Amino acid sequence: MRWRRCQLKGSRMARSLKENEACRDAAAAIDVLAAIDQVLAIGESQVTDHRAAYRCLGLLIELTGARQGAIALHDPAGDALLTLATQSSYSAGSGHYGPDRGSAPRIFKNMGRAAQILAGDAVIDNGGSELALGNQTDEAWRVTSLLGFPLRQGGKPRGVLLLADRPDGFLEAQLGACRQLAPAIASVIAGAGTLQALQRTEHWLETLVDGMPQLVWRARDTGAWSWSSRQWQAFTGQSAEQSRGSGWLAAVHPEDREPVRRAWTRALQDDRFEADHRLYHAEDADYRWVQSRAHAVRECGGRCAEWIGTTSDIDDLRRLQHRQQRLACELQHRVRNMLTIIRSVYDRSMESGGDPEELASHFRGRLDNLARTQVIVMQSADGKVDLETIIRDELLSAAAHGRISLAGPEVALPAAVAEPLGLAIHELTTNAIKFGALRFAASRLDIAWAVTAAHRDTPKLTLEWREHAVPAVPLAPIRRGFGLELIEKAIPYRLSARSTVDFAPGGIGCRIILDLPASEGDGRLAATK
Repeated sequence: MRWRRCQLKGSRMARSLKENEACRDAAAAIDVLAAIDQVLAIGESQVTDHRAAYRCLGLLIELTGARQGAIALHDPAGDALLTLATQSSYSAGSGHYGPDRGSAPRIFKNMGRAAQILAGDAVIDNGGSELALGNQTDEAWRVTSLLGFPLRQGGKPRGVLLLADRPDGFLEAQLGACRQLAPAIASVIAGAGTLQALQRTEHWLETLVDGMPQLVWRARDTGAWSWSSRQWQAFTGQSAEQSRGSGWLAAVHPEDREPVRRAWTRALQDDRFEADHRLYHAEDADYRWVQSRAHAVRECGGRCAEWIGTTSDIDDLRRLQHRQQRLACELQHRVRNMLTIIRSVYDRSMESGGDPEELASHFRGRLDNLARTQVIVMQSADGKVDLETIIRDELLSAAAHGRISLAGPEVALPAAVAEPLGLAIHELTTNAIKFGALRFAASRLDIAWAVTAAHRDTPKLTLEWREHAVPAVPLAPIRRGFGLELIEKAIPYRLSARSTVDFAPGGIGCRIILDLPASEGDGRLAATK
């Protein structure tokens, strides 16, 4: 009987132990399921992969009772393990799991063991020389126990999970918990890393778009905009909301809106949107010419998902092109005029008769004068010629010396006025060197000019050439040469001027009065008074 009672008592104890063990297993399973839920919640919180690994590591340390741990990811490019997160209770006090901000946790002094775990399977080691990570013999570099588990995703190595220094060592229960949690942890870290990569890419694209000089936008097939860049908003003054749909057309010049709509209709057939139009510029409160271009973004099946487009400011370029066209036309006109002047100079020079060498010298002098005027015109940014510069260049080229005085304001002459007026000054200078004030040392030459203008009247330029104390009494010539024909007939005809030549005692006098044209485009006077 006694033996029978002992047997019954042992059976009851065995059943009690089994029940207690089952309860412990159930509790452990519940803890693991709760930990899995927390890991999945971490994945939904949209944190970085470092933060996700750190939080998952904290859950594992709390679940297994380890004192420190680490998660490292495998870098296929360098075939190395890169530390993602670490936690240790040694540096923050018992029961607190925080990042070790001092020296690196002892578990990560050497990653050689972690690489072995990545290549193989889970490892539990509760003692022995194997726990000295690497070849270090210093006791401070040792761990008392180690649990290592590989993190895999899609059957490929993703990283390793290391836990260390559990006071009672690691058991199969802790390994089972890691085995159940590892897939969720690997998935969460990978998802967080993907999200972080997407966020970095998005930030990079935003930075790239913000640094572009073009106005960037997105639209649907109908031309309805879904997004516009900050450049568009700054250029047009529209907000992002105002530009959506067809609102962007409000910034297009009213005369260009219908052509732009037709361009969108053609874009559906040509798979490319192109339009040059005027766009409102908020800073100038005016319209500027722009060039808009867009391409369709198609999905794998060929369906158009959206359009990505840019708008570039080409207003300055168009102005330069138009100016270039005007300059080309002006050059053609100027060349024709110059050839006409040269032919006229040649004809008049030949008609005057005389010694051939003298005629050739006069002709060369007149051509040189025209050439100097053209040089001044080409050197000027606005194609204007300063009157005083014409006079000084002519006197210097003729090596004129003596008592000469120049007086007058700054006057900018267009080429059409400077050419005949320069020829007139050349003829007067040549005559003065041969017969007048520039031949005799005691003589004097005064050249003066002035600009006068009544209210709202066209300004008038008056040029006076006056020679003094010439010994010989000038007489009016019997035959009228090229110089007199130019001053008394050609200049009045070409410039609508009034000109007179006075053969007075003491020297020749000449007066030329002509209207000064306004500068092209802005109505400013060609003279600076």
